[in-house]
Amino acid sequence: MATYLNGIIPHDFTAIENKEKATAELNNILKQLQDYWHFTKGFNTIIIDYEEYSQTTYRIDLPNDLGWLELKNGFIFLDISYKYFQYFFWEGLRCMVYDIAIALGKDVVYIGDEYSFEECDYGEKDWDSNDFTFNDWLSHKQPIPIYDDNAIFEFNNLPKWKNLFQETFTACKIRKQKLEEQFPNYTILTTSKYGKYFILALDKNGELVLLNESTGKELRCGKIDGLDNRFNTAGFLIYKGNRCAFYAYEGKKITDYRVREYDWKWVNDVVVVIDCKTKTGIYRKHLK
Repeated sequence: MATYLNGIIPHDFTAIENKEKATAELNNILKQLQDYWHFTKGFNTIIIDYEEYSQTTYRIDLPNDLGWLELKNGFIFLDISYKYFQYFFWEGLRCMVYDIAIALGKDVVYIGDEYSFEECDYGEKDWDSNDFTFNDWLSHKQPIPIYDDNAIFEFNNLPKWKNLFQETFTACKIRKQKLEEQFPNYTILTTSKYGKYFILALDKNGELVLLNESTGKELRCGKIDGLDNRFNTAGFLIYKGNRCAFYAYEGKKITDYRVREYDWKWVNDVVVVIDCKTKTGIYRKHLK
C-alpha cells in the first residue's frame, strides 16, 4: 500500500507551548508567504485546541495544492496531499515543495514517507506533543542521505529509493534559472504551475500576473488578490477582493467573479468542481 508524502523544514522557533507566541509566529509565516507571492487570498489559517491532551495545532492550508504546513517545536511540518512515490515522477510536486522553501527563505528540507515522521516510534517521545522537538526527530534518523534530484528521478534508479532524504532541489533551481532567462522582463515567483501552463510572476511594473510558460502571454484576468489551486488539477480560483472566479486547467474562465466557495469531488474517473452555495457541478475534468 502506498504511503503518504511528508516533509520537515527546520525552523528557529521553540516557544510552541506559549499560545500567544505560537499564534504570532504562525501569522509571521503566513505573512512571509503572502509577501513573497504578492497575494493574500487563498490561504486558510487553522488553530485547534486539544484541551484533553493540552496540545494545540497551528496550521496553514496552502493555495498551491501541496497540502498544509504545521508549526511545530523547532520545525515546520509539511503534510502533503500526495503519495510518496508521486514525488519521483511529477516535477510539479517537487517544484511546489521548492516554492514553499524559497518563499520561507529556507535551504534545508527533509523529504520522506509518513513512517519517517508522524508514524514513526519515538519511544517515550510523542510526535503530537508540544515538547517534541526537531532534535528529537533528528536523533532517530541519523544519518540522512543527501540526494541530488537529477539522479533519483531516473526511472532506472527506482530500486534505490530511500524513505527519507535531504533535498537539494537541483532540477528545480535549474528550472527557475531557465524561466528567468526565458522571461527576463518578469520576476519569477513560482516554478510550479497554476493549471496546465501558468507560473506566478511580477511584470515590469510590479503587478502580479499568471504567465503562460508555453506562449509567454499573460492570462487576461486583471488584478489578482489571491489564488487557490486545490482542485486536483481541474483548475484554479482567482480572487479579486472577496469575489472569486473559477478557471479551467487550460486557463478558460468558467464562472463570473462572485462571493462564493467551491469544492471538488470524484465521480467515477471525473473531477467535478462544485458550487458550495447551489450544490451543483460547474465544471468536470476527465482524468483518463
